[in-house]
Amino acid sequence: MNATQVIVSILGIAPWAAATIVATILVTGRLCRYQIAHRKRPSFGTMLAGACCIPVLLAIVGTILAPEMWWPRLHKAPPGFPFLLLGCVAILCVFTAPCVVRYYQRQTNRDEPPPVNEVTGANAGGLCQLPLRTRLAARIAQFCRWAR
Repeated sequence: MNATQVIVSILGIAPWAAATIVATILVTGRLCRYQIAHRKRPSFGTMLAGACCIPVLLAIVGTILAPEMWWPRLHKAPPGFPFLLLGCVAILCVFTAPCVVRYYQRQTNRDEPPPVNEVTGANAGGLCQLPLRTRLAARIAQFCRWAR
């Protein structure tokens, strides 16, 4: 096998790898957007779900379109070929899904406002300060309002 044949065989696999990566990005991105819409931060469980969906969908679609895929001896392919194919797809998905989840996690961190002090009183609505000073200022403000 010379270099040209190797390049041709790699280019023959490239569209399937690209399709797997794009499908993983779409499915995982949709799962992340669903979690963000429900005011939850995308988690690594979302990553696992996104990475597992594509190999399962490939197995289902492959079985529907070509049921003889699971019996490769008829086509003179090695017996473990379908499982090797699913393994390669799973590896591509496992490397792609964390990148998508991390992207959406960073987006949710940027959209959150800075932490706000919820205590009614002197520093309500401002940024958090030292806990002792905040409590003391709130108590003093409450005492001043009570004394009026």
